[in-house]
This record gives sequence, structure tokens and C-alpha cells, in this order.
Amino acid sequence: MTEQWLLVAFAIAFAATFWYLGECMVFFHRLETKHRTQWEAMGRPSIWDARSFGPYLKILLGLTPLGPDMAGCTRQLRRIRALLAVGLSAYLVVSLYQATHAG
Repeated sequence: MTEQWLLVAFAIAFAATFWYLGECMVFFHRLETKHRTQWEAMGRPSIWDARSFGPYLKILLGLTPLGPDMAGCTRQLRRIRALLAVGLSAYLVVSLYQATHAG
């Protein structure tokens, strides 16, 4: 029974991670295509360039305020943050269980 619970927790973490990555990609693409002025004001960061992920990370964490034209994106940002919290929490549960029951 315990191993089944562990598999369910890992499956939740895995699914939340992929859903989170998909939501991020959709959000970044929407920012680049529909909200071009804010994207250009950020320095035209690229999704595929690790050096330019800083502005995106600041938006995802809520450190950079969104412009008034992006007010409709707040629901998607909340969903991204919730998925990140669920995924990290589930991975933490799995790793803590494995660390305490190793042997």
C-alpha cells in the first residue's frame, strides 16, 4: 500500500511538472505575439535562451508588474504558480519518504 501511495505522489508531481512547462510555453508565446510592446520593453527575451529567462522568471514569480493590457493573463499566472507549488510539494514528499525509508 505504501509503495502505491508513493507512485501516486510521483505521478502527480510528474504530471504537474509537464502541465507547468506547457502553461509557461503558452504564456511566453502569448506574451511574444499578442503583447509585443511589453515583450520589447523587456528586451525581447527568447524562450530558448537561458540567459534571457530572468525577465520571464520575474513575471512568473510576481516581481515584475504586468501592464494594463495583460490584465487578462493573471488567471494563467496563478495557475502556473499553483502548478509549480503542487509539483515541488509532491517531489518533496517523494524525496522525504525515500530519504527516511532508505535501506
